[in-house]
Amino acid sequence: MNVSFEFYRGDTYERTFALLWSKEITNVYFTVKQTSDDKRPIIQKKLGDGINLVDVTEDGNVYLLTIDSEDTEKLLPNTAYSFDIEVLSNNLRQTPIVGTLTLKEDYTRRKDEK
Repeated sequence: MNVSFEFYRGDTYERTFALLWSKEITNVYFTVKQTSDDKRPIIQKKLGDGINLVDVTEDGNVYLLTIDSEDTEKLLPNTAYSFDIEVLSNNLRQTPIVGTLTLKEDYTRRKDEK
């Protein structure tokens, strides 16, 4: 599944997503990079650290992804960053969600908040 996230640089962003999975999930990763060849992620969240299970339904497990304001504060606006959500189930590793994250330009920064 290909999705897009768009929000203001430096804002906290929350979004739910569902995973229909027949096996026990041992971890979920959300990783943002400029290109897939980058050695280090720009942002990475994992189960229990930015990704939390919030519901279990017939359509799958529902997770809440939280991107903190500090995660995007220094990133370039109007730039498309790539991300994926990868699921681990013991030795099984799959990537059910990929997409782009685009930050809109903001004007009030932490240094302006007095």
